[in-house]
Amino acid sequence: MFEKTEKGMWWDEGSKLVEGCSKIGKSCENCWSLEMEKRFGGDGVVKIFPKRLEKIMKRKKPTVFSIWNDLFHPAVPEKFIDKVYGMMLANPRHLFIVLTKRPERMLKYYNTVIETSAQVGEPALIDRALNIVIGTSAGTQIELDMRSDLLKLIPVHRKMKMLSIEPLLEQISLNLYENRPQGEKIARPVNGGGFTGKSIGGDIREVPGFGWVIVGCESGEKKRKCDLRWIENVVMQCQRARVDVFVKQINVNGYVVKDLDKFPGLGLRFREIPNYLEHKYEW
Repeated sequence: MFEKTEKGMWWDEGSKLVEGCSKIGKSCENCWSLEMEKRFGGDGVVKIFPKRLEKIMKRKKPTVFSIWNDLFHPAVPEKFIDKVYGMMLANPRHLFIVLTKRPERMLKYYNTVIETSAQVGEPALIDRALNIVIGTSAGTQIELDMRSDLLKLIPVHRKMKMLSIEPLLEQISLNLYENRPQGEKIARPVNGGGFTGKSIGGDIREVPGFGWVIVGCESGEKKRKCDLRWIENVVMQCQRARVDVFVKQINVNGYVVKDLDKFPGLGLRFREIPNYLEHKYEW
């Protein structure tokens, strides 16, 4: 798994279970996915493709799948979301990354599934899956503040949550931390895999609310400015919080650069992948 990181890809294969979308923020203005669909006759209308689930299920080699487009777009039927999650849970050999710009619907979906399962005395499974990473994407401070706070509320272990800061359009404060009450057990990685709980003192303790951050500039003919200092700032925030960071691509003199060796300065050369994602540690 994670075989294409040298190309700036933090997934092995994109699975377009949903085509079409609608723009809901500044970072959506030059959406690369919609532009690609337009080239092949797409009209931007949201469509689902249940048959594409079969391709994933037939893949024997462990693969990192990025689920495209936005599975939690309001036009995607909940029954289809159920099918996608059923497929992901039934194929633990694969790792699935589900990003959304609509974490409010994702939060509602998770809460509903967990509550419904509890009513019939069965485990929900989606809240403890080791092969499903959920996240949100944002390119501006306003987008990030709103979406990351909602993502923190989803009842999934923080290590299985990520932020995709792309396209980065301005300097951003990541707001990586979440407050935990006194004495709460914090999951910490241990040698050999897995996590152990350790109580912490004090009234309030700040711990990272996410396990992974992706950052990169915009690409395409209409790409907008992305100052290298903005990306360096994201990297430094992640380092201080001990959160793995993956710099996908940068803008150097108007050119998009993905080759890590061509990145100017060591402060940008980060392509970190959490160990527990590669090996699916249990906690």
